[in-house]
Amino acid sequence: MIDGNSGVDFGDPKSFTVDGRNFAAVRDSTVTEVATLIRERIGGEVLLKEQRRATSNNDAWLLVQRAERLRKQAAATKGDSALLIRAQADTLFAQAETLDPKWPDPIIGRARLAYETSRRNADPLEAKAPIDAGLAHINRALALQPQDPNALELRGNLQYWRYLVKVDAEKEKQSALLTAARADLEKATELNPNQAGAWASLSHLYYAIPEVSPADIYRAAEKAWEADAFLSNAQVVLNRLILASYDTEEWTTATRWCDEMQRRYPASSQAPRCKLYLETSKKKEWDVPLAWKLADSITAMAPKPQQQFERFKSDLLVAAVLARAGLGDSAKRVVDRSRGNPDIDPNLELPQFAAFVGALRGDTTAALADLKTYLSKSDDRRKALAAYPGWWYRPIAETPGFKKLLAN
Repeated sequence: MIDGNSGVDFGDPKSFTVDGRNFAAVRDSTVTEVATLIRERIGGEVLLKEQRRATSNNDAWLLVQRAERLRKQAAATKGDSALLIRAQADTLFAQAETLDPKWPDPIIGRARLAYETSRRNADPLEAKAPIDAGLAHINRALALQPQDPNALELRGNLQYWRYLVKVDAEKEKQSALLTAARADLEKATELNPNQAGAWASLSHLYYAIPEVSPADIYRAAEKAWEADAFLSNAQVVLNRLILASYDTEEWTTATRWCDEMQRRYPASSQAPRCKLYLETSKKKEWDVPLAWKLADSITAMAPKPQQQFERFKSDLLVAAVLARAGLGDSAKRVVDRSRGNPDIDPNLELPQFAAFVGALRGDTTAALADLKTYLSKSDDRRKALAAYPGWWYRPIAETPGFKKLLAN
């Protein structure tokens, strides 16, 4: 649907399928789906009304609506075409700013375009220029309205992305970026407790801060889920709710969120992945054939360049299920063939899964060797594990070797 006056796109007509053989299920599914659609539509209309009240210049407002439509079009476009569309949107935002220099929304729009451009890839050389441009714009917006939660959220995201892609190699600069990003995002949620995007970013950023517990991560993700009227980041937030529940051994809660993932995003690899993670938990019975089936689904759903990595990672989770089921020798064989190489696993993520399997098998030597490899990639990993060892490595947590690894 498109607003004829402003050109604002409210989205395509939606449809959904239900099982007509079960009236109660039809009723419940219909209510849930319609509620979701209403939340999306109302959220968009609320944002439009807020923007309309913020400026007295009709032409500036209309230019921002046109620019926003182009920005969303660019987000759905691949390659260099997206850059051209973003350039057109930036021109419209700039024109709107000229018409109403005291209205921060056009400036925030330009900063958001720069941020989205920087997210095209994780190459620090390519990301630096758009990040710098975005920060320059957003600082101008905050000079107009220092307490604007949207501007604070975006500056926090720009700083956090700069931290993640390591534009600045120096540890001191990296640490300062993380601290500044956290401060902006938390300030945004203080000013607006329903600032869903800021909560969602915090639910990821908190993983980088050793003293923050999984319970804090869960709370941030839950706040994002409750507040996100647009449901724009729902799948990512839902995945964090699952993982935070899993990390804190809240199996019933993790299962509930995983069921929601299955219902909402059945075509996403996160749907079978969360079920596979839950198969590694402390159950009375473990379904090995189901674990293999889930691993196959995850691999098939992964983008082509990531399929080999996802194959190994999923197989290592199956190995954990095998170890749980008392099939230690089979688990070891799976681990031995799923270690990958630097081309497949440049960030050394797979060894942490192999260490989990070793701990379950009671092979302390193998578990510690794999854990040492995993921790060698970054001292931040050691700090995070020392602050919250979790339950994966509980069988080896009291060994001298484990304590030595975390103390180094």
